[in-house]
Amino acid sequence: MLTSDQLTDEVRTRGLVAWAYLYFLFSFRWWLEDPLSFSVEGLRGLQSVPLWFFDWLPRLGAEGVSVTLEFFTLLSLGGVLLAYREKSLLWSVRMLCPLLLAKLYFYALDLRMFTTFHHMHLLLVVALLVSKNKIVIVQASLFGIYIVSGLGKLNESWLSGAYFQSLSGGLPLFGDSPTWLWVLSLAVVGLELFGPWFWLASNRKLRCGALALFILFHGYSGFIVGFQYTLLMLPVLILALFPMEQPLFQGYTLQRREIPAYLVLSFSFLACLTPMLTVKDVRYTGERRYFSISNMFDANRSVEFEVSFFKQSQAYRLRVLRPLPQTGFYDAQTSVLLSQNNGPFTNLTHDWEIGGQVVLSPDLFRRCHVRIIGDPYLYIYYLRELCRRVEPDRFEATLKTRLNGESIPHTIFHLSGACSGLPDYSPWGPNEWIADEADL
Repeated sequence: MLTSDQLTDEVRTRGLVAWAYLYFLFSFRWWLEDPLSFSVEGLRGLQSVPLWFFDWLPRLGAEGVSVTLEFFTLLSLGGVLLAYREKSLLWSVRMLCPLLLAKLYFYALDLRMFTTFHHMHLLLVVALLVSKNKIVIVQASLFGIYIVSGLGKLNESWLSGAYFQSLSGGLPLFGDSPTWLWVLSLAVVGLELFGPWFWLASNRKLRCGALALFILFHGYSGFIVGFQYTLLMLPVLILALFPMEQPLFQGYTLQRREIPAYLVLSFSFLACLTPMLTVKDVRYTGERRYFSISNMFDANRSVEFEVSFFKQSQAYRLRVLRPLPQTGFYDAQTSVLLSQNNGPFTNLTHDWEIGGQVVLSPDLFRRCHVRIIGDPYLYIYYLRELCRRVEPDRFEATLKTRLNGESIPHTIFHLSGACSGLPDYSPWGPNEWIADEADL
């Protein structure tokens, strides 16, 4: 077993900095698969959804985006190597700044890229940058991240077990017993809410046991929801906490120079609590959810969106359909359908144009992350673009969602009339045009 003398603070710090660079590398590499999302062409061709209030950000062409992402991928790789050079730790930490700004920039260009693991990575990098004692601040970040993640799960999806029970075939290794899946759902909530407190225990077996449960949890969850989250949390857990020779924060005294780092964490964790203050069910409305590093939309959902509009005596109907997954949380194909003049619906496989203007690109919805596909903002943004590009005489639009195998869909909004009456969306809420609690 490694001792704390063998695993020095400097080795841990270098490992954490290298991990931060490595996840930057993963992020830019993943985004290289769809450079149009961040480009001028993507914005013009309706293959991008700019973050609220950030549609003014300048964009490069698709080729320029690819070159830029490749540059930052290589820079991230260089940072990994630099973190282990004997006299370059300070410079390797400073080099995180341009990568952080680059990731924030690309993040703001397309809301469809928003995910929990990117939120957490960004927060942990900021904590590394503003803190002097980088190990303790990462430990404190992990402590808070898990607790607010548990608080974010205090809803019907998790407390009733519906999230797991809606999986076709149940969970691998655990089967599909509703009672057993309910127990496992509560176990996940309990682990996140109370597990970190065991890191403070005087008994080392309790500390190591709690850490082992988190490691097993992340390893197992990777087979269900993908390994992006696992690749983020497993390395940082081991680097920041292993081998748990003493209780977390034992002997630590808060220094004045550490206050900015803890202010950043406090602000972030308080933002995670704001969805709990909304009147409406944020699992459907998404209000305040994307300012939280803990939880976003439930992934196991179906979506039905339909918009009909009239232009110069021509009638058009568009449908976006995402069924509930047949296996897992993500295995469902989004379909985009078009009907003209009350004709049959046909599957839209290419950009649809009217008068040389792109009215809809199927990839706007098909390439949307599963946690964003039910976000009302996505559809309000499309309606606003539809009005701007086509200027229809009138329109009618409805968004419906089913969560976790629900038999009856919930109507999130129903809008109709002239484009001048199209409402704005506030990520902080309240959005009065979204259905009230009785409807949800």
